[in-house]
Amino acid sequence: MTRMITLCLFAALLSACASHKDNCEDMSCRPQSDNHHLVIWWPSSMREGDQNYSTMPVR
Repeated sequence: MTRMITLCLFAALLSACASHKDNCEDMSCRPQSDNHHLVIWWPSSMREGDQNYSTMPVR
């Protein structure tokens, strides 16, 4: 019985880690700038189409 409960808990933990959010609106889902690229987030009034950010190379 204990082994079955442990197995169920382990499976629940793994399934939570494996879930993928396609339409994530959280800040953690957004691409971030790095040493080679600058990410520019555009306000809705300045967007062209569906893309709400641009990536520019940093020299």
